[in-house]
Amino acid sequence: MKKVLVLLVCAICVSSMRGFGQTNSSCGSCPVTTNAFFYGSVGDGSGNNNFDISAAGFPQAYNTVALSAVSDPGTNWNGVGNYYAVPVSGTYQVVVKLRLADFSDVGAQCEIGAGNPNSFGDTPNGLWFTVVSGSSGYDRTSASDTIVEHFNAGDEIAMYADPDDGGNDMGGCNASMTINLLFRD
Repeated sequence: MKKVLVLLVCAICVSSMRGFGQTNSSCGSCPVTTNAFFYGSVGDGSGNNNFDISAAGFPQAYNTVALSAVSDPGTNWNGVGNYYAVPVSGTYQVVVKLRLADFSDVGAQCEIGAGNPNSFGDTPNGLWFTVVSGSSGYDRTSASDTIVEHFNAGDEIAMYADPDDGGNDMGGCNASMTINLLFRD
């Protein structure tokens, strides 16, 4: 109960000043003392196929989604490897969202999630979803997944997608990943 109370006090204090997860020197009770916020996205939400979700390695693809539009005050994003380098050890909340391109194959499945890109297949914690046919002819299939997990300083966090469309790549319309530090060790 103590951690929950501290988090609520900290969230109110920090969010009112500079944004959740960022330094706020006027709040002595906050467990967060470094920039640990990240938001990245790719695609434009138009329904078009804006990027490929690779099936390389099918049936266990777990391929990193390359995010291009990034807001990263702590400069922890590695755009070459497409991962966030954890700045401090602690408990993080990671939210990933993916919308498949319109007219994706009905019945195809895709898993999305986040974690260490060096061990996606070892600890799958993602969310599977299936493309269903819409009455308008547009599928507009999307999903989101949230994890709360402990990461150590230097760990890598990346968004992954694992398409299951008979070994074929799938098209992505837009995707995003948000990372917030909840508790610092």
